[in-house]
Amino acid sequence: ELGKNLKVKETELEMLRQTVAGMIENSVPETPTSVTQKLDQLQDSWSHLDTEVNQVQSILTSRQQLWALYQDSYQQVNGNIVRARYSLEHCTPLYSSLESVKIQLESLQALQVTLEGGEESWRKFQEVSQRLKQECCPALAQQLEKRCEDTHSGYEPASVPTTAAHPVLPSVHAFSKSYCPLAT
Repeated sequence: ELGKNLKVKETELEMLRQTVAGMIENSVPETPTSVTQKLDQLQDSWSHLDTEVNQVQSILTSRQQLWALYQDSYQQVNGNIVRARYSLEHCTPLYSSLESVKIQLESLQALQVTLEGGEESWRKFQEVSQRLKQECCPALAQQLEKRCEDTHSGYEPASVPTTAAHPVLPSVHAFSKSYCPLAT
């Protein structure tokens, strides 16, 4: 709608320019008052439309930055989920040699640190999603809510096994130290 208004005003302004140029060429000593009034009105309309365009550009730039932040945080959360699932899938049971137990312990500890760091990413993702939901139409807000729920359903299963395993980690680490103090 704003674009259409701009085009209409541009056309009217061009017609007035041609009219004024024609009057000047035909040696009309003064421009009629109606033309002057029309030019003033067009100038006011043009200024108003220019202000509106600047406001819309500012809003769009802000929204674009918010969407970029949303996309970055979404990718970060999903990356954490993929890393956690991969690590959990490739953990071997704790019945191998001391060296494999130590490697698994280090892997689980690293995964725990990653997931704890991922909680900040998750909070950031939720915050940005919430801001976007407040600023967009209801249909898009529902899509954002669904995406947030889907992402959370992927995040929870990845974090639960390591949190459940977390109490075991110190005892396994202590066991490996007492069993072979030089192995640490």
